[in-house]
Amino acid sequence: MESDGYLDGSVTETVFRLLRADSLIWHHAVRNYLYGDAPSRSDVLYWNSDSTRLPRRMLSFYLRELYLNNRLVSEQGLTLAGRQLRLTNIEQPLYAVGCIQDHIAPWTEVFRVRDHVRVPIRFSLSIEGHVTAS
Repeated sequence: MESDGYLDGSVTETVFRLLRADSLIWHHAVRNYLYGDAPSRSDVLYWNSDSTRLPRRMLSFYLRELYLNNRLVSEQGLTLAGRQLRLTNIEQPLYAVGCIQDHIAPWTEVFRVRDHVRVPIRFSLSIEGHVTAS
């Protein structure tokens, strides 16, 4: 990423497949290779393979500020385009959705948003973030 100036989309695709290896790799390997079933059509697999290059500066900022430094929930907030974003500044009621099998934002962490806002919050818990059929 440092030398090219971007993270290639194929890397992102591989990372997401590895994060959900049971459903995005091994399920299909077993069903197709071991059982001889025809490959199933999966919207998630098509969506996952529709990747794009991520610019180095953008991705570095995103990972550093939102994951490593967790700025969105910090006292000083996150600065974007010269503006401070703080969860404590939210004035509208909040609706949050957490998904049990979400590999990006685990529901236990999404649920903790209630600790950082001062407005009424409604939380819904779902199984997955994608509509899929087994």
